[in-house]
Amino acid sequence: MADLQGALSAGSSVLTASNAPAAFGKALQGFHDAALPADYGRSSAVVVQPAGIKDIQATVRFAVDHSLPVAVKGGGSSARPDFQTQGGITIDMSRMRTVTVDAAAAVMIAQGGAVYKDMAEATQPYDLALPWGDSYGTGFGLALGGGIGYLSRAKGLTADHIINATIVLANGSVIVASGGCNPDLLAAVKGAGTVFGVVVEAAFKLQDVSGLFGGYVAAVDDNRGTVFRSAHQWAAKAMADEPTLGVEISAAVGTLGPGLPPHNQAVIYILVALPKHATANKTALLAPLRQLPYIIDDTLGQLDWYGLESVVYNISNTFPYSSRYFIGGLVSFKQADDDFMDLLFNMSTHLPPKAGCLYLSDYLGSSVSENAVKNTTSFTPFAGDKDFHFFIMYAWAPGTHLQEYSDIQQQNLAAFSSQLIAPQAYANLATVTSGEYLQAQVGGARNLASSTVGITNDLVDATVGIAA
Repeated sequence: MADLQGALSAGSSVLTASNAPAAFGKALQGFHDAALPADYGRSSAVVVQPAGIKDIQATVRFAVDHSLPVAVKGGGSSARPDFQTQGGITIDMSRMRTVTVDAAAAVMIAQGGAVYKDMAEATQPYDLALPWGDSYGTGFGLALGGGIGYLSRAKGLTADHIINATIVLANGSVIVASGGCNPDLLAAVKGAGTVFGVVVEAAFKLQDVSGLFGGYVAAVDDNRGTVFRSAHQWAAKAMADEPTLGVEISAAVGTLGPGLPPHNQAVIYILVALPKHATANKTALLAPLRQLPYIIDDTLGQLDWYGLESVVYNISNTFPYSSRYFIGGLVSFKQADDDFMDLLFNMSTHLPPKAGCLYLSDYLGSSVSENAVKNTTSFTPFAGDKDFHFFIMYAWAPGTHLQEYSDIQQQNLAAFSSQLIAPQAYANLATVTSGEYLQAQVGGARNLASSTVGITNDLVDATVGIAA
């Protein structure tokens, strides 16, 4: 690795298990922590921490010359081990987290190592924000995979806000994709960004979030899922009443901290975001939430955008275990009948000992579907009849191996309806264990390649090795 270190700037590092075991191990930790190699059977041999774009170019060229696979670590918050590649190189972007804001133009430029907390701290003084997912802790990959969150129905996906992206390709060259330069590549980046190389930085259009009405209602559910079902039923009706309403329903289950319910009993959070231009009567719209049974907290109207983004982040940080496995899907209201909701609730709450679970669902429609149809991107196949997406993230204690339990739950869901899992439409919901994640991204890119001039299958084939 001396040759690689010699090709990098003084501010960069090359880490291995032998030359810097502590730093190497820390760099390969994420949501999965030390469970990554054991659970997924893949572990990078080298970590490169670049200080700038030239370091990334040199690393990619070195990897190509030595036939080494490359993965990229942004925020490290994925529920999959995307930033690990067996025997290859992980490019850890943690030293490239600079965020700059042009408030007058409502534009933000962020480097690939920035997490949303970095972005929010830069934009908050101006009452501006990039519509994001549901947590401060998520990294750049969320934007490149689509990005669904509280403002998606009102403002669109995170990917819709990408103005341009600077990318290091598999041959080490740098290309900028924008509306005026390589527009087809820009379209592909919005949903399949990691297929084409290392996204070093991107410019995003920001939205005005002043006057946003946010908050949540939290309730301890019974063992029948009364609150869980009622919350989803309310959301389905409220979506029709207010097109800009953003809703996320979360169920946190497990030994999450002192004073919280015991094992296998869920705390349901119904998080709400209403932009200032919403026309619905807030009191009438939210009244059913305040009438739910077993309420333990009500912050409706008390949280701004930044406070709302911190809720799920804080919930996930109370988990005593590392995340190990997740299941996700895309669902229409028509499919979400009583039997299906029973399945989701039971999958999220009937857990083995020493296990926890975080269920999250975000609602779609409105600007999500409109933008996907209007702007052809790798995400466009997603703009069908689906009304919400969900994922169930399992966690268990070190020393216990509950992969078999998680696999059974995956099979239960797949057996319920093959139409629920749609990785070909949304890469962020595909599972890496079966290879669907990479197939989803390449599939989205190839869909574009067949109908555009600027992106060819050769480009996809040449750069696919860099996908995380």
